[in-house]
Amino acid sequence: MSRIKRCGNKTISELIDEEEKIVRELKNAEQNLHIIRNKKKQLTGKQQTRRLCNHGRLIEYFLPPDKYTDGQMLLMLILEELFEDPSGYSGARKPPVRRTGNRESGQ
Repeated sequence: MSRIKRCGNKTISELIDEEEKIVRELKNAEQNLHIIRNKKKQLTGKQQTRRLCNHGRLIEYFLPPDKYTDGQMLLMLILEELFEDPSGYSGARKPPVRRTGNRESGQ
């Protein structure tokens, strides 16, 4: 009831102006939301690019690109490196132990 009474005192032109103002604010809010979503996509893409570059650097460190240019050959070398065991066992190698400052694991 109070809302009806409050609107009853305003003229039609005041109500139209108020509606236009609210519509403008809504459009601004939608535009800001769109900008924020685009920024989120951009940052996510940058993180993915960084991960891919880091993985590429690791591969180049262990397998220099000047030696292996054929993609199939590179894939076979990577697979051989991953699953090669010098003791003759055909299973996968254990990953190297990562040493940190904490001695929780007893190493």
